[in-house]
Amino acid sequence: MKRKFQIQTVLISICLLAAVVASCGGDDEEEQGLSSIDGGSERSNAPTMVPEFSGPIPTPSPVPVVTDESTAVRAMWVHLTKCVPIEITHLNVQLGVRGEWMVMPIQGSPQEFGTWRVNQNGDITPHNARGELWQRYVESSCDTDILQPAANDVLTDGDAVTTLWAHLARCIPEMSLGVFSAQKDRRTGAWVVVTVPQSQDDYGVWSVKRDANIEPLNDRAVEVSKMVDVAANAKGGQQQNELAAGCSPVIGSGDDARRRLWTHLSPCYPTVDPTSISTTWDPSNHLWVAVSKERSADTTAKDSPSVWHVTRDGNILAKNISAEATWGVVSTGNC
Repeated sequence: MKRKFQIQTVLISICLLAAVVASCGGDDEEEQGLSSIDGGSERSNAPTMVPEFSGPIPTPSPVPVVTDESTAVRAMWVHLTKCVPIEITHLNVQLGVRGEWMVMPIQGSPQEFGTWRVNQNGDITPHNARGELWQRYVESSCDTDILQPAANDVLTDGDAVTTLWAHLARCIPEMSLGVFSAQKDRRTGAWVVVTVPQSQDDYGVWSVKRDANIEPLNDRAVEVSKMVDVAANAKGGQQQNELAAGCSPVIGSGDDARRRLWTHLSPCYPTVDPTSISTTWDPSNHLWVAVSKERSADTTAKDSPSVWHVTRDGNILAKNISAEATWGVVSTGNC
């Protein structure tokens, strides 16, 4: 019995030893398995070699900032209003070349800021001399020694005509607004006012700026300006009346010129019909050319028309041989 117990004890010990040995061997295999897995992981995480690119690196295209008319106008408006308040509706835009936008003031805009280019990147560049002047003005923090922004007094051709008419009417009150027409000078922003061809008198060529400053541009305008200044500076009384009368032409129409010449000729040539005297306005010399057909002083000579110049102040000048002969008779009274 005792021996049997010993045998069982030995068998149990052997089994326990085998279990211990098996347990140790499994750990080695598991460790080897983990080691194998780790090794595989290390191989899978190894960096992949990429061949270098030897060609040029492409540059990404910039995204356009200005894509349409509205954006171009707004960019230009923001730039200009750093110094001067301008209505955004006073900016006109047209598509230029190479995707640029050309921005300029509309007709009648209070400010003549020139023409500008706005590209797709939002860069703003002056396109003409007027724009360059405004650019210097803006860059100088609005230095009025560089540029004096235009006033808003004279905005239309009608304003320009009315301004000049009010100035000249002090000397020529019978003058009507219809004798003038005005065109805008895009270079300076001023209005150029001229006498219309249908007018029977010429008041010259004038510049009317947006601040209502008036300046004569030709000799005739200078002449009229002097008359206006003299009449305006007169202190009243008879002298002022005489100066005011001197402003207005004595001869204001073809009928006036015809009657003036007939009155001069009639003492010696009473048979001359006033309606037979023709008159034509000479705008280059600012006088009337009259042609009469009175009897020649030389009875043996062939009758020929007499040509006369009748100036606005009423002077009569003989301009051909026949007129000179007639003038000699009339001036001496030897009829």
